[in-house]
Parts: sequence; structure tokens; C-alpha cells
Amino acid sequence: MILVTSASGHVGTAIVAALIQAGLPVRAFVHSEQGKAQLNAVGVQDIVVGDLLDPISLGAAFQGITQVFHIGPPEHPRELAIGQAMTDLAQEHGVSQFVYFSVLQPFISSLRHHWNKLLTQEYLVDSGVPYTVLHPTMFMQSPQRAIQSGVMAAPYSPDQPMSVVALDDVAEVAVKVLSEKSHLRASYDLVGGEPLSVRQMAEIVSKVVGKPIEVQQVVLETVTARMPRSTPVEAYGSDSLERMFLYYSRHGLTGSANVLGWVLGRPPTSYEAFVRKNLGH
Repeated sequence: MILVTSASGHVGTAIVAALIQAGLPVRAFVHSEQGKAQLNAVGVQDIVVGDLLDPISLGAAFQGITQVFHIGPPEHPRELAIGQAMTDLAQEHGVSQFVYFSVLQPFISSLRHHWNKLLTQEYLVDSGVPYTVLHPTMFMQSPQRAIQSGVMAAPYSPDQPMSVVALDDVAEVAVKVLSEKSHLRASYDLVGGEPLSVRQMAEIVSKVVGKPIEVQQVVLETVTARMPRSTPVEAYGSDSLERMFLYYSRHGLTGSANVLGWVLGRPPTSYEAFVRKNLGH
């Protein structure tokens, strides 16, 4: 049985769906009854509702588990503590594999959520629990909004190179690393194709649909003014996102597609192929 955390999120839902389609037994861990209903609607039966900071609900979720696919809550101030608790429970229950969903270039210390994932990864490796670590980059986004508005906008420089990856490719990797025995003690960068700037992505969308797409850099202050900050968790998350956008404007975020191609046994999905598939072209 595979335990998937944060299972009702964008990534978690795709991972759970791919595992079920592959015939693998899955237990989904979600934060709310709404998340449970969402997964029930797509055929997920074994679901635990709880809090990743609650040892009782986590302990119940680990009963009968042999593998873990851990997706930490995004930009959360206690992500390291959550990862450590998950690792301790995996060790206690003797799981055969702990797949940690990290991030591309986790060693970037100015990005707090990257650094927390690096420290979590260190704790996992040091624990002796059999592990596999995935380092995904930013996911390819549906071009529908840009096509409808005629504008592709981002709160960072449209000219910095960014590596992106198709979520379907990442879900396929999840199935492979959890069903094949050759991925223990591996760390895989998950990058789809050559880096592209937002401007280059807009050009690709424009070519596919035959319609000009304008590129805009949204003023960062406009974005941050709308970010929630009413609780410490919200404030931490909003501050982390602001730091991320500033970093992207200065440096971008890039990696190599070689590893993903090797794991998949085929070339990763290119951005143009993703756009064409998304639009049914």
C-alpha cells in the first residue's frame, strides 16, 4: 500500500490518479472533507483526513503502509518538521521506500521553500530509510487563459530562462519509481526540454493557435498586495512566494532534461507538444 500525502492538491491528484490507473494500491492523506470528496469523485476509496502536524492522524495513515510518496505543503513554515515526522514514522513502520517530492535546485538558500526541502532531504538520507528523491521544476501551465485574453503574464522577468515540466511526465515517473526496484537511493531532476523564457513560451502558443500573444510582466507589488497575510502560515507563504518571484527575475530557474528522458525511456514532453495536447491539436 502506497501512502500519498497532500493527495487532493494539483500534484497529488495527478499522482494518485496515475498510481490507480497503473493498478497500484493507494491510500490518500488529505487535509479536509472537501479534499476527501474531491478524490472520492475520481474513484479513490482509501482516504485518511487529517493534519500533517498531527501525530495521531499520521500514525493512523501509516497502518499497513509499505511505501510513501510525500508531497509537503507548499511554502509552509513547518515543512521541515513535517518531513522529519514523516521520515520517523516511515522508519518506525519499516517502509520499503520513501519517495520525497522535492524541488529543482533545492540548495538555493535564498528560496526558503527550496532550502527547507534540502534539509528534509538530508534528514531522510541520514535516517537510513530507503529513499528516492524527485526534483521537479515548475509545471507547464495551460495556455487557455493566454489564448482567451491574448496576454501571457508573469510576476517576474519574461526574458529569464525557466525550465518547465509536464505534470503527466512527473506522474509517469512516480509510477515507475514506485513499481520498479531500481530507483532506491536515487535523486532525479525532472525537467522537460530546454529552458524557455515566458516570451518564448508565448511565441510557441502564438505559433500553435495562429494568434498573437502579448507578453506582460505584472508589477510584483500588485501581486504581493493581494497575497493573504492574516495568519503566520499565510504570511510565511506569501513572503516565500515574493522571494521566489524576485529570484526568478534575477536568475530564472533551469536544469537539464537528460535525467527525465532516461527515467521515462523517451524524450520528455516539450512545451510545444504540451500546448498542442492541451488544445487538442
